[in-house]
Amino acid sequence: MSHIGFKFNSDDGFFYPIAHTDLCLNAESLPGTDTQYFATLAIYEELLLLEWNLKIAMQRINNDPSPVDYNAGPKIFFSWLGVEAPKRATSDRFDEFQVPLLELHYTRLGCLDDVSDEILKQVFLKQLEDNPKSKSLYLDSLIQIANSRNSYSLSEFIAMERTTRKLHTSDELISAYTLLKLPVPPLQNLDASPTQKLAAKNLVEIFTVCATESPFLIDDLRAAVKIVATEEGYEDVIELFLETGSTPSSWTPESFESTPDLIPDINRPIGLQNFGVLCYLNSLVQFYATIKPLREAVLQVSDTNEKSVFLLHLKTIFAGLSFSPANISSIAIDRAFAVAVLSGNIANSATASLADQNIIPVADSMDFEGPNPTAGDVLLNVQQDCGEFMDVFMEMVEKGFKALGDDSNAHKIKELFFGKTVQTVQYKTILGISHSDTMNDEFLYLIVNLAKDLRESLDAYFSPITVDYEKKKALKTIRVKELPPILTIKLRRVQYDLEKRIAVKSNEFVQFQDEISLEQYFLPPDNLRTRNYRIHAVLQHEGEASYGHYRIFIRDYKVEGKWFEYNDARVTVVNDPQNTIFGDTSVRAGNAYFLVYVDSERLGDVVETFYRKIEK
Repeated sequence: MSHIGFKFNSDDGFFYPIAHTDLCLNAESLPGTDTQYFATLAIYEELLLLEWNLKIAMQRINNDPSPVDYNAGPKIFFSWLGVEAPKRATSDRFDEFQVPLLELHYTRLGCLDDVSDEILKQVFLKQLEDNPKSKSLYLDSLIQIANSRNSYSLSEFIAMERTTRKLHTSDELISAYTLLKLPVPPLQNLDASPTQKLAAKNLVEIFTVCATESPFLIDDLRAAVKIVATEEGYEDVIELFLETGSTPSSWTPESFESTPDLIPDINRPIGLQNFGVLCYLNSLVQFYATIKPLREAVLQVSDTNEKSVFLLHLKTIFAGLSFSPANISSIAIDRAFAVAVLSGNIANSATASLADQNIIPVADSMDFEGPNPTAGDVLLNVQQDCGEFMDVFMEMVEKGFKALGDDSNAHKIKELFFGKTVQTVQYKTILGISHSDTMNDEFLYLIVNLAKDLRESLDAYFSPITVDYEKKKALKTIRVKELPPILTIKLRRVQYDLEKRIAVKSNEFVQFQDEISLEQYFLPPDNLRTRNYRIHAVLQHEGEASYGHYRIFIRDYKVEGKWFEYNDARVTVVNDPQNTIFGDTSVRAGNAYFLVYVDSERLGDVVETFYRKIEK
């Protein structure tokens, strides 16, 4: 009864409505709303639903086929409140349980049913901020509203917020706690007494016992323990335990207050903490840090030379990844740097300061979920396209070195990543004379369509195709003119669905090889020289077109068969590369999105995956 808005009076044994101020669900914070009306409506909806359930239950018991009189109850309920029943409470307004339940969801969020999707999003975020303990109930309501409206905008928003904020519905929470035989915590904030926090050590012990007793439920138990850990505030520790079986050596509360330093290991690369939706940024920065000429050139930039703020920030990151003390396992990218890179502002002016470009300065705290989010906050919480980020990053590097007057490094680093192709278009003129036009193109990465095998994708990319060219049919052929030492291939997984008017992602498995030869794609006579490339990095994406999670796998050539997995703050050794990286991972862990190959003859010069020097 307390959940539906009533308190028990022990003096007379009756339940009474909670005061209006408790029931208005923050209506006072919404301009143009009537607190009294919201309080009345909340009580009405709950009591009406209760009355319907009782009536229908009794009719079923008595096998009574007559319809329920939906107007009988409301008049009585509103007379108790001393107000006249509103016109909206008429029988033609109702469709079984759908309408009153839907009105309840709007009431819970604190808004009317005619508000726009955009206002609903803002109200939802405000409720999460004001009443975080009720976040599952707010999520339940927004999902129901999105379904009733058939709103793709709301559905996409919900998916992104669930990924970013790690939200779960009340059903998911109840199922998770119940499966682990734990008491379900209060799902709402009304008179909820604080519950004792479940220690991470105890949760691991409970999971182990349940898994031992019911091994056939192991997948469900793993999912449940992740949900519980998220609610308790130490999901990173539990994810580490589930992935590696390892636990911090000291199970103290301090071990779980933050994620930065989980089990430091000087034989493992440093991780990058995620304080937004920055998994793709973290993954690509880790990749660039393994490119030896780029890393060395950036680390040599003088700290006193402020002509390129971008390179100075990048130097700080590369130095943290290379020289952090032994007790550190992860560092954080400077927030202002992340905002600047994602906005592309520094790319427009490599010498400008962050302040000159209206970039928010770095605060001591990374808490940026306040009531007035900035444009920078939005950038940090929206998943960006990896390809576009690579374009911006390389442009910043080139402009940064040129701003320092270092054209040599700018040219040398560009040559590492950029290749050239030649497009030939063959056609016949009006007079029937064969003619051809050629165009040279520079590329940072090749974009190939999906196929069963990477070789098939490359063959299709370089095969002649018929195109419309200057209002006539023509045959277009692409051939390689120059290949860079670092060859990046993007698998075209995301395309626009014209019927649904949305971007959709294909999770089709594409088999790729450890080594590939590319000489057949060159123009003669260069197609006679062998060119072998070896896989260096695989960027995986898990999720859909508009949201999800990136992780990157990078090979350590110093040890045969050794790969590292970079998953934000956690960097681990891959136990089974053949299955985890080269196998079909689309069902359990996402799929390959970008593939990075390195010229086999240049491996020693170009890449150095694990570089960490502990300064004494």
